[in-house]
Amino acid sequence: MNPQLRHRLLAEAAVESHAHPADVGRAVSFGMHAYRHRLRTVYLVTSVVWSVVLITAFLLHPAFRALGDAGGALPATTASSTPSAPTPTSTPGSAAVLSSISIVPGMVRLAPGTTAELRVVGNFGDGSTGAVTGVPSWTSSDDSVVTVSSDGIVTAIGVGATATITATIDDFSDTAPVIVDPQALVSLSIRSVESSSTTFQKDLEDDGQATLTRGLDATLVADGAYNDESSRPVNDAAWASDDQSVATIDAAGYVQAVAPGTARISATSAGAEGTLVVATITIEVTDVIVD
Repeated sequence: MNPQLRHRLLAEAAVESHAHPADVGRAVSFGMHAYRHRLRTVYLVTSVVWSVVLITAFLLHPAFRALGDAGGALPATTASSTPSAPTPTSTPGSAAVLSSISIVPGMVRLAPGTTAELRVVGNFGDGSTGAVTGVPSWTSSDDSVVTVSSDGIVTAIGVGATATITATIDDFSDTAPVIVDPQALVSLSIRSVESSSTTFQKDLEDDGQATLTRGLDATLVADGAYNDESSRPVNDAAWASDDQSVATIDAAGYVQAVAPGTARISATSAGAEGTLVVATITIEVTDVIVD
């Protein structure tokens, strides 16, 4: 037995023997029990103190915080006593660094008087594209051809010309051409401006067909609709009748009903890029007076 422990037990036994001199064995047993109780108390108190110390160290010490963040793995250490600076895995912010901007769409073709919307996308250092945080400023190389608003809306003003639109954010810029097509005829429609038949014009407006009694006449006009959403009479339209034995028409659009039958009257004019725009009506010539 450890001499110190033996000494403590004998001391406890001596105290107990003074209280109970007739029972020395009981005194020794009581002394051992009291000593063990004190040992357990010391052990419990020590355990609690160490637990508090470890928890405090875990919460406050950077090394232990790193241990918790790493899921239990201790941070790597080196033999040097001087802490080394952390090595970055990549250039700071490289994935989000703006390298250039682009206007979308990169080219616009518009008819006179029409509009389109342009926007800016960013090209980033990691190869990705996306929205940019800055607000672009927009300019046009020629406001008489194309204007651009502060939010990137372009409007075609000129005819048959091109303007360059520039978007700028900080030190980055991009350009996009906007081509304004020449004014071009899109469609034709035929109407009567004068007729010796009182019902001719109304019938023509209803379904593109009308009746003329033989010997009567009418004057026709071709109205053109253009790619700039305007409309006006087409004075140079070419007129033709597919059956002049029934109805004739001259270059000014003057129609004469010649004989009973059906004739198709057409007006033709040039459209965009060499195309032809054609409109037709049907005239039925009768011997019966219909008005």
